[in-house]
Amino acid sequence: MARERWGADGLDRRSMRRLIFAASPLSRVMLRHSRPLHEIYRESGHLADNLPRREILPIPRIIFNDAESAAYDELEKYYEALAKRFGERRNAAARDPGRHLGRD
Repeated sequence: MARERWGADGLDRRSMRRLIFAASPLSRVMLRHSRPLHEIYRESGHLADNLPRREILPIPRIIFNDAESAAYDELEKYYEALAKRFGERRNAAARDPGRHLGRD
């Protein structure tokens, strides 16, 4: 059924792979394991290196003066607008995936 849906849009398997890879290229080459999983690997002999023990400290509170607070507020506005713009592009790509694959 999914194949029929993609086929109706004119996307073939190669184009779908390019689209998925473009959305998350690292997901094809990188896996992220948790520290507890690494410890299981080490205990079962699959990981020779010892992992350093971590001591997680609380994050210190940052207090801005007036100028720093104003600058931070401006940066926050900028990044919100940037995120909105990227979201609009992502939505446009979802509506017309062929456009981003060199097809018009």
